[in-house]
Amino acid sequence: MSNLVAKLKRGLRPFMPDQRGITGLETAIVLIAFVVVSSVFAFAALSTGLFSSDVAKQTIQAGLAETRGTLELKGSVIAKVSGTTGAEQVSL
Repeated sequence: MSNLVAKLKRGLRPFMPDQRGITGLETAIVLIAFVVVSSVFAFAALSTGLFSSDVAKQTIQAGLAETRGTLELKGSVIAKVSGTTGAEQVSL
């Protein structure tokens, strides 16, 4: 029986092309597809990160502007100096 299968394979060999190079081509195609898909995911992740950091930067700047607006000097300032200068109180 196995002899019959071997004869059949030998008889069909001229009709079956050599497929040794196909595996290398398939591997290259899969590798290229993997690189393209991973670059798309990396771009999406970086875009999301940059967008969120930009929003955080705007929030921080708005908070600082609000804080700067509330820290205003009202009234006079009195500075007291002690030491050898001789001045005890300076009023601005």
